[in-house]
Amino acid sequence: MLRYTLSATAPWRWLALLAVLSSQVYAAPRDAPPLAWPPAERDLAPLSGQFSVLLDAADALPPADVVAGRHDAEFMPAVPANTNLGFTSASVWARFALRYADEPGPAPVLVLPRPLIDDVQLFSVTSDGRVTRIVTGDAHPFASRPIAYRAFAFPLNPQAGATVTYYLRARSATGALAIPLELYTAPDFAARSAAENFLRGGFIGLLVGLALCALALYALVRNTAYAYYCQYLVAFGLLMAAIDGYAMQFLWPHAPLAQAVLPAALLALTNVTGTLFVRSFLGLPRLLPASEAPFAAFCGLSAVGVALHLFHGDGLGAEVVMLAATGLDLLAIYGTFVAWRAGDRVAAYLLVGWTAFALGMSVTVLELLGALPASRGAASAIHFGALGYMVALATGLCDRLWRVQRARASQVAAANADLARLNASLEQRVLARTQELEARNRELSELAVRDGLTGLYNHSATIELLEQLLQQSGRYEFPVAVMMLDLDNFKQLNDGHGHQVGDLVLEEVSRTLLESVRGSDLVGRYGGEEFLVALSHADVLAAREYGERLLGRIRELKVSDTAISASLGISVFHPRGHRASARDVIRRADEALYRSKREGRDRLTVDSLSLVVAKEVERRAETPPKRP
Repeated sequence: MLRYTLSATAPWRWLALLAVLSSQVYAAPRDAPPLAWPPAERDLAPLSGQFSVLLDAADALPPADVVAGRHDAEFMPAVPANTNLGFTSASVWARFALRYADEPGPAPVLVLPRPLIDDVQLFSVTSDGRVTRIVTGDAHPFASRPIAYRAFAFPLNPQAGATVTYYLRARSATGALAIPLELYTAPDFAARSAAENFLRGGFIGLLVGLALCALALYALVRNTAYAYYCQYLVAFGLLMAAIDGYAMQFLWPHAPLAQAVLPAALLALTNVTGTLFVRSFLGLPRLLPASEAPFAAFCGLSAVGVALHLFHGDGLGAEVVMLAATGLDLLAIYGTFVAWRAGDRVAAYLLVGWTAFALGMSVTVLELLGALPASRGAASAIHFGALGYMVALATGLCDRLWRVQRARASQVAAANADLARLNASLEQRVLARTQELEARNRELSELAVRDGLTGLYNHSATIELLEQLLQQSGRYEFPVAVMMLDLDNFKQLNDGHGHQVGDLVLEEVSRTLLESVRGSDLVGRYGGEEFLVALSHADVLAAREYGERLLGRIRELKVSDTAISASLGISVFHPRGHRASARDVIRRADEALYRSKREGRDRLTVDSLSLVVAKEVERRAETPPKRP
C-alpha cells in the first residue's frame, strides 16, 4: 500500500512517484531476511536493499500499530525513490532485523547520515515482544541524541542468539526527508566519524581562513568587493556547518528552532552576498545594467522564501529559496561571461569557478528535492563545487597580481631616480602597514584565547589545551592532575563589597595561580569564579600537596580587608589506568569540588576514581613481570 503526499509545486515528485510505482512492479513487497551479526564483511554500510520501507502520507499511522506488526504487509523493499522523498509532510518507516550470533561480537551502530530531519524515532522489538524507543531529531535538543554525532547514530545492544527487529520512523516538515541507512561496527563508526570530522572540519577551517584573508584585503585596499566576499564566506561556512550538522552540535545545541530556520536563511544570504561580490568585483552594474532588475527580483524572492520558511512551517519556503538561489547563480554566471567577453581575464576564472559551484550546489539541491538518489557523494557535491570555485578564484587573483607585478616592474625600470625613491618610500609604508596588520592579527589571536579580566586562558582555550596535554600524556605515559578551584561565598562578596572588589579578588587569585605553577602547567578561567589548573607529571600525592599549598596561599590573600578562601576538587588522569577525554576528567574534578563545597568549603577533595586508579598503577608497578 503506497502512502505518499505530492505537491503541485514540485514536478520532480511525480517522477519520484513513478519510480516508486515501478519498484512495486519489478520488486514485489517482501520481508527482508534478518541480517546476521556480526557481519562477514567489515561493515554493512549502506543498508540499501536490506531493509523495508513504509510511506505514511498523512502521518497518521499510530507507532504502536506499526511496531506491533499490524502494517508489516504494507512495507516495500527500499529503493532510491522511496528512501529520498525530498520536501514532504509525509513520514517514512524503515524496518530491518538483526540475527545476533550466540557468541558476543562487536556492537552495531545504526547511522542516518542526514542531519536536517526534524523527528527520528527508533524502536527495537525483541522476539519476546519487549519494545524500547529512542526519540531524537533536529527539532529536539542535541542532548537527545544517544551518540554525540553530527547526524543521527544509534547504538544497538547485541542480544546473543536472539533476533531483534528495528523500526525507524522519520519525519521532517521543514527539511528534505531521506533515509539512506547505514550500519557499522562500533570501531568502524568511530573511525569514519573521526575522518568526517577531519575533512569537514578542515573544509570549514579553510573557509574561515579565506574569510580572514578577504577581511585583511578589505582592510588594506578598502574595496567593497572583498567585504562582500568575506560576508559570502562567513555565510557559506555557517551554511555548511548547519547542513552538515556541526552547527546543531556546537553552535546552537539547545535551539532546535535555529536549526529549522537558519539553513534556508543562510542559503539565501550565501547566494545574495556571492552575487554581490561578483557584481562588485567585475563592475557588472556599469558593464551590464540590464542585470539590475533580475538581481533585485531574485533577492526579493530569497527574502520571500525565508519568510515562508519561517512562518509557513513546511518545505515550500526552502524550495522558493532554492529557486532564487538558482536564479542568482545563473545571473552570476552570465555576468562573468559578459565580463570575460569584454576582456577581463579574471572573469574567465570566475566563470569557471562559479559554474563549478553552481553545478555542485545543483546536485546537492536536486538530491535534497528528491530528484536524485540520496548518497554521500551527492550531499557533498556542494563542497566540491565550492572548492572548485575557490581554486579558480585564487588562480584568477594570482594571475591578476602577476600581471600587475609585471607592469609595475616595467614602470620601475623606466622611471627616473625620483620615481625610484618614491617607490622605495611607498614600499616602506606598505611594509609598515603589513607588519601592523600582522601585529593586530597576533593580538586578535591572543585575545581570542585569553580572558579579558584575569589574562588567563578562557573556557574554550582551556579545554583545547587540556585535550592536547592529555594526548601528550597518553603518548609519553605521564599522569596529569586536573584541579577545579571555586572561590567560596563569592556572590556574597560581590553583593557586600561591590563588583569592583570582586574583580580585584579574581585578579589576585589569578596572579597567585600563575605564580604557583610551572611553565609546563596550565591555568585557565573556567567560568565566573571557577578556575582550572592542570599539572603535568603529577600523581595523586603531588596534586594533594600542591592543592594544600595553594589553598594556604589563597587564605593569605587580603583584598579590601576581605578574607578569601576556596574549595578544590582534584582528578588525576593516568594513561596506564584508564582512558578519558578532557571533559570526563573535568567532570570528575568538578564533582570532587562540589563534595568539598558540601563538606564545609575551604578544603580539597580527590576524586575517588583517581585514588582507585592510583592504587592500581602502583600495584602494577610493584608486580614483577612474569617470565616467559
